Amino acid sequence: MNNKGRIGCGTVILLVCVVLGGYLMYGTAEMKKHLPATVTSAYPSNTDICVIARQAVERFLKSPSTAEFPSCREITITELGDDKYRVTGYVDAQNSFGVEIRSQYMVELKDQGDGNNWTTLDIKIE
Repeated sequence: MNNKGRIGCGTVILLVCVVLGGYLMYGTAEMKKHLPATVTSAYPSNTDICVIARQAVERFLKSPSTAEFPSCREITITELGDDKYRVTGYVDAQNSFGVEIRSQYMVELKDQGDGNNWTTLDIKIE
């Protein structure tokens, strides 16, 4: 009888832990759905600017599907003021002969005010 009491007590404790853990996981996820979205102070983010610059560069490549860019941490973004940014970096991509080459690029972008609409002011790929 002593062993049965231990097994029963252990089972109850395990069951309580499983139920409590499930409630905490589900309850926390459910509560987060109702919280307002987090607003970042860096608007637009460097990642946003990096991705926009990559898209601009890809439009000028002979074989954009072969383009390999470094991580966004490895490029240089300079804020020029008036919602303008200069992005410099490199891209590895195949040329028209199918040979992969590294090209340096510089892109100047202007945010049209909402972070979603951008204008490419200048682009140089060498």
